[in-house]
Amino acid sequence: MALIPSMVPSTDERFLRLTRNEQVRKRRRARSYLRAATWAGVHLAVAGVVALAAWGGHHYLTHSERFRVGRILWTGGGYAPEQEIRKVTAHFVGKNIFGADLDALEAKLEAQPWIRTARAKRRIPDALLIQIEERVPEVLVKVRDSVYLADGEGTLLDRFGPEYADYDFPILTGLDRSGRDTLKRKIRKGAAFVNFLYRTRPQFADQVSELDLEDDDNINIRLNDGGPPLRSSPDSPGLNLDNYLAMRNYIASNYGDVSYVDLRWKDRITILPAEERSTENGAKR
Repeated sequence: MALIPSMVPSTDERFLRLTRNEQVRKRRRARSYLRAATWAGVHLAVAGVVALAAWGGHHYLTHSERFRVGRILWTGGGYAPEQEIRKVTAHFVGKNIFGADLDALEAKLEAQPWIRTARAKRRIPDALLIQIEERVPEVLVKVRDSVYLADGEGTLLDRFGPEYADYDFPILTGLDRSGRDTLKRKIRKGAAFVNFLYRTRPQFADQVSELDLEDDDNINIRLNDGGPPLRSSPDSPGLNLDNYLAMRNYIASNYGDVSYVDLRWKDRITILPAEERSTENGAKR
């Protein structure tokens, strides 16, 4: 009988094949590690170059004389005194334009009474641009011994003086005993009344000298011509006003001196002659 040789490798051959396979895998791993290390080195080198370039660019932008603020331009400044704006912006002249704190600039401008909002931005290489929304003066306000300009929101803008002589507004009075919140509320009420008059009856508005706001339920109007005070409703400023304007000459001719004319009642004008006031005063005594 012929013998068939076994196809199963000997134990030595199996170990030999495994050893050779391990050597191949080791060489492959070594090449992979080498490639990975090479790429990592390249990436690190590139990152270093980029970081160095970024640092150099930042250093140039923040230290170059070319980018120092030399001009500050603003728009919307028609009412606020220029010196008040320059007082704030002067601190930013000469600073690096990229280092200038625009939020701080806006906040400092908005802290000024005349300025409602301010928005700043950079214009390369050396200018800051500021868009200003101002408060607009609408009335004069007398508080104790001082007179101020105020806007329609009740903000006192500045003490009235010769530099504001062109502002010929009615004066709000009767505010000496008002606290801060009450003062603001009453100024808003008086400014709304003045604006109503200028919108609807501008000729009459020009004759108004003073609005007394001491009482909450009426506004006492005093006129430039020295006529009788008018009592008007703050909630219905136009009530009976046209009727009074049509009758004012008749009232002056037929009633003589008048203590006041009350316009607050619908379809009725009440007149208090000066003699009646004297009688009332005498009775009170």
